[in-house]
Amino acid sequence: MCELPSAGRGRSAAQWLAARSDADKRALYDHGLDAAPPPLLASETAVDPEMRKKQAQQNFRRARQLIEEKDYHPAVEMLREAVRFVPDNAEFRYTLSQVELKNPNWIDQGLNNLKEAARLDSRRVGLSVEAARVLLEHQRAHEAEPFARRAVSLDPSPENELLLQQVLDAAAAAPAPRSETPAEPKPDAETAPSTAPSGLLSRLFRHRG
Repeated sequence: MCELPSAGRGRSAAQWLAARSDADKRALYDHGLDAAPPPLLASETAVDPEMRKKQAQQNFRRARQLIEEKDYHPAVEMLREAVRFVPDNAEFRYTLSQVELKNPNWIDQGLNNLKEAARLDSRRVGLSVEAARVLLEHQRAHEAEPFARRAVSLDPSPENELLLQQVLDAAAAAPAPRSETPAEPKPDAETAPSTAPSGLLSRLFRHRG
């Protein structure tokens, strides 16, 4: 147990505690985590799904603030924790993918989270289009094809038809994919497009040039 310094050394116990508190607060501020929600104990979140959702939402809101400030590393950590708490939230996955794709070391994680977001929210045209475009840009045409086909089934616009043709051409010219079974969706002609997202995600959902 840590002993408090005696008053005879120039500071009272109260003064020492106040200085220590200020130093701790300053350390948190310097690391950019002073505004982060306090972590929950693993046992707390494991037995209370609502608490897990609440913590995930807190992490997500804070991560969005950090993204606006271009402080990406702590944003990624908070988003990954949010996904760990609520793995079937497409919005969490999509936002995490956009930050991960900014870092060359996180490309695979970013693509996987983008695909999973599009799979989870299969009725949203923008997600399927985004997944197809980004996968095509990273020379993964075979993985992009199911998303491009779904985009056309949801919205057979000239732009989506063109995207599908570009993906098919690239897939025909690319080597056969490795023997693996990624979690891509199957086209669903009965699905209908949903409205476009708003706020931060509306900016992230813009078509790439």
